[in-house]
Amino acid sequence: IALASCYELGQGTDIDLKAARQNYLKAARQGYSRAQFWLGYFYENHPEIKNAPYRCSYWYRQASKQNDVQAIVALGYCYESGFGVKQNLIKAIELYNKAANQGYAPAQCNLAYCYEMGIGIDVDLNEAVRYYRLAGDAGYPRALCNLGYLYDHGEGVDVDHHQAFKLYQKAAEANYAPGLYHLALAYEEGNGVDVDIDKAIEYYQKAADLNYSAAMYNLGLIYEHNIDYHDDLKAIEYYQAAIEYNDARAMYRMALYLDEGQVIKRDLQKAFDYIQSSANQAYSPALNMYGIYLENGLAGNKDMEEAYRCFLKAARAGYAPAVFNLGRCYFYGIGIEIDKELAFELFCKASDSNYREASFMAGYMLSLIHI
Repeated sequence: IALASCYELGQGTDIDLKAARQNYLKAARQGYSRAQFWLGYFYENHPEIKNAPYRCSYWYRQASKQNDVQAIVALGYCYESGFGVKQNLIKAIELYNKAANQGYAPAQCNLAYCYEMGIGIDVDLNEAVRYYRLAGDAGYPRALCNLGYLYDHGEGVDVDHHQAFKLYQKAAEANYAPGLYHLALAYEEGNGVDVDIDKAIEYYQKAADLNYSAAMYNLGLIYEHNIDYHDDLKAIEYYQAAIEYNDARAMYRMALYLDEGQVIKRDLQKAFDYIQSSANQAYSPALNMYGIYLENGLAGNKDMEEAYRCFLKAARAGYAPAVFNLGRCYFYGIGIEIDKELAFELFCKASDSNYREASFMAGYMLSLIHI
């Protein structure tokens, strides 16, 4: 196994995936469960190999038969995600349970998450908290962070920002990127601790250094919007870094900079490309902006019906500007037949979210009735 790992990672020799696989396979075929697990993991991380998902699940299964607890959890995730096997959430729960009962923290954490989200089992926040605590007591950072989130939002426990902060702190001490991120967020928002933007930036940066795109995005927001730290060029730098990890929100912020053309040169085509990529991830503000571009033919792309569909999708997510724009579609017949009654309902709905343009249009329609 050690030799295979050297070939796979290029430690002391050139990377040679063929030699790595041969050495993993040699040990796995001798029935060594650890080799079987690592061979499964090898295939999981090299999907370019023919039938890699199937081979991955096969070797995890072989190791699981020998009660290799790490393989049991890995096989459970294969069943949860449908990787190399037909998705079977009940089977995933069974496997997580089996490993959790042996005190394996990652299994306890996975099982807790399933209870939290209702994956393969009914939602049970009490059980989620119980298993997160078991895994957290073993120092498992993901469990500490997830439990902190439950305390922050009062899910399964009473709201306790101080306890959440302590849990994020423990996860951050393990250099766990989401833990660093949530600790930074606590400092930024003053949850469980006094507001300290310098500390927030410090921990966001640590998470960003671990390639955590949400931290990059939040750093961008600080430099864009915080008066005391305002630096648009730094904001753009962080948004661009987050975009490298396909962050939809960062794409939207970059599109705004390119659309406005005040800090960097205006480029509607680049803005359109970012908006389109962000909208393809169903990010509501981007969907709304994409609809505006399509409605007005900005960057040479005009499609009224697609604009209507974008507004509709974002409105269904409750995004007030899109609800207003959907109302406009029905009021003016943009990509859909005119329906003034529905337009009025939508303007009122957006107005209830304090969207001023919608309030004006609702008032305007009411004035027409009373004339």
